[in-house]
Amino acid sequence: MTDLSGTQLISRPRQIVATKLAKSQIMDGVMALAIFLGALWLFDSPPLVTSDTNMYDLGIAAYGGVRAADGFVPYVDSHTPYGPGQFYFRALIFGVFGTNLGVMLAELTVFSALFVAASYVVLRHVTAYVPAVVLSFAIGALAPLALHSNTASALVFMLVAAGCMLRYVQVRRPVWLALTGVAIGLIGTVRWDFGIFSIAVFSFATVSLPYIQRAIEPRTAARVPPDRPARRLAQLLVPALLAALPFYAPVLLSDPMAILRSVRLAQAAGPYRTLPFPFPFNPLAVISGEIPMLWFLVSVMVGSSAFVFPLLGPINLLTIVVVLWRKRPGTPSAPLVLHTLVTTLCGGCLFLYGFSRSSDLLHMAPSAMFMFMSLPWLFWLTPQLRTTGSLGGAVLGRVLMTTTVLVVTLAVVFGVLMRQSEAAPTHASANPRLAGFMMESGAGRDYDALVAYITEHTRPGDAIFSGLMRHDKVHVNDVLIYFAADRHSGVRDYHMDPGTTTTREVQRQMIQDLQRHEVRLIVLADPGLPFELNLSRDSSGVFELDDYIEANYAPVERFGSYLVLMRRDTVDVSCATVAEPGQHGSVDGAVQPFTDEQTVTRDGFVKIEGWAATATGGVPLADVEVRVNGHAVPAVLHCLPRDDVAAVHGSAARYGGWAANVDLRDVPGVDEGPLSIEVDVIDRDGVRYRLPTSTSFEPVDVAPSVLCISDGEFVATVENCG
Repeated sequence: MTDLSGTQLISRPRQIVATKLAKSQIMDGVMALAIFLGALWLFDSPPLVTSDTNMYDLGIAAYGGVRAADGFVPYVDSHTPYGPGQFYFRALIFGVFGTNLGVMLAELTVFSALFVAASYVVLRHVTAYVPAVVLSFAIGALAPLALHSNTASALVFMLVAAGCMLRYVQVRRPVWLALTGVAIGLIGTVRWDFGIFSIAVFSFATVSLPYIQRAIEPRTAARVPPDRPARRLAQLLVPALLAALPFYAPVLLSDPMAILRSVRLAQAAGPYRTLPFPFPFNPLAVISGEIPMLWFLVSVMVGSSAFVFPLLGPINLLTIVVVLWRKRPGTPSAPLVLHTLVTTLCGGCLFLYGFSRSSDLLHMAPSAMFMFMSLPWLFWLTPQLRTTGSLGGAVLGRVLMTTTVLVVTLAVVFGVLMRQSEAAPTHASANPRLAGFMMESGAGRDYDALVAYITEHTRPGDAIFSGLMRHDKVHVNDVLIYFAADRHSGVRDYHMDPGTTTTREVQRQMIQDLQRHEVRLIVLADPGLPFELNLSRDSSGVFELDDYIEANYAPVERFGSYLVLMRRDTVDVSCATVAEPGQHGSVDGAVQPFTDEQTVTRDGFVKIEGWAATATGGVPLADVEVRVNGHAVPAVLHCLPRDDVAAVHGSAARYGGWAANVDLRDVPGVDEGPLSIEVDVIDRDGVRYRLPTSTSFEPVDVAPSVLCISDGEFVATVENCG
């Protein structure tokens, strides 16, 4: 039998504890690595990452990296609502691994897997093994949806900051607070708005920390000399500033006011993307029809994760206050309270940011992931309530746990179902820059043909412009085309937002840029009019950019929903001519612009199309005017390529197409009765010619054609008129 001294009897338990702790940390490290590798394999499988065909976000991310690599300074040479750090980092990985979209998609996959693995590590600071694993899998179900091109690394750094703050609470070493600040600075270099959120969240947590420790650990707090809040904030904010400064140095040295301009533009776009009703939905607005029932139901289903913060956030914050105030036995640890506070505040900031756009899963999933990380608080709170001995406490405990399980289950199920419901893209682009990018077959072939046309008809040093069919109403434009075609944008504000591109100031700047860079070729996309229920649907009444394009550029080709135009002084293109005297074209039909269906709601959109020409040797056409209920609609594009017209009337009639996207909310008299559509073509002498309807688009009574509204729906064929 071994004789142990008193010192050995004391030190032996400490050694045992240290050994167990070391083994636990090794196991956690192995588990985190396994989660990372598993998520990396899963997220790299189509259609989880490669199905993202958002030409706006992907384009900003990819093309921003190319601009940074070519020496353009963010904010100075381009307006961007994002931080410069992601563009410099992407320029680096493009330089190392090759400039193609597959490299960037691999980057997003790695960050998504890192987020899930880091979630497990952070959760293990405050909860047991099983809850940490379960919650990590729940977070992983949403990660591919939430961590898209412009937020991935920012959210990862936000999670790193939370982990460093927890470590600081556990060991009380200032280096961990400084590392928290470094992570915050890196957040700000990726997304300056997320950086501001994080500064507010972690500054509040830092100031609150002494009060949390005093309430939960009064004896320990009494033995530790208190730090002044100003000192702790300095330890947090100074490293944040130093980490962000190198990335912002180029713009600060070139034009410090450029940052303020971009911030001002981003703020101007905000109201145009904010939903006009509070969350949760106003039931009276749904009943009255102000908010369509279908929109409401779809938003509830696909945006189930939007309910995570409204349900869990108030519970978390309220119970923190109650527990700290009452100081009852069984008080949680300081790391658990701080973890809950930080994740809840991060989730709240991300919730407000996401909901300012839409209550869909894409925008709400980031806040949901942080709220899932706050659930260890409820795992601790529920048994506390159930063991109080009171019926109310037991019932409340069961309600909390049931609600938690339902919220997590709904969000995860809808996240998985959304991905499974998306048809897997089938077209692998032949463009080397789009390697790894999958699209739907028809759209993919059109896109490849569009890019090939641009590269064939422009030189590498030429600037191009990617716009929309009309710029008084804007949703988003295709920014990826610059990256795919390896051509720089001819305008500073190359990505379009409502409230900015729709203003007279920005449109005039874009016109000046087009002139200064001598842009010969522009691409206009036709994604339809803005569909979100916010101010982006309202016309700004500014058509200066549209008028300039119409006056100086002529359509030359169409690829699917994209129209290519060239400067009129560089191509020999005129509108259509036909051999038949007196033939000036026709109104072909009207469809819903998003689906090509023949019914739309009274407050929806309709796309009216037709063709127009002048007789051979006659006065060329100058304009096409479309009137709905006597109201002239703006931005009618004409001289569009129409191979079907050329097949009937000869090759000289190919550029005879015209089209108008009409928002019926702008048209008087749409509340009841039929709509009248009148289309006139105007030649250069000012002579007007009324276009008849085609035989497939039968008029009611007399021309012009009459499109009927029946039972709240716009009907484009007379046979369906009630």
